[in-house]
Amino acid sequence: MLDHLLQCVLAFERQHGSASDVAYINPFHHDGLRRYHPSLFNMGESVSPGLRLIIVPGNQPTHPEAAAPS
Repeated sequence: MLDHLLQCVLAFERQHGSASDVAYINPFHHDGLRRYHPSLFNMGESVSPGLRLIIVPGNQPTHPEAAAPS
């Protein structure tokens, strides 16, 4: 899941010429990230995904989507 999310962010950068710092994910994506990469969500850890994750309701988007920097 994390690999796919990062590929979406890199594809956005190639297409638009600027890096994204936001990704839209659904609750299923979020659960997968929390399950397989819990260190990204530990408040005491210094590991950061480098972008803000916005969790949208339901199953949309079906794939993570990168967005323009906020």
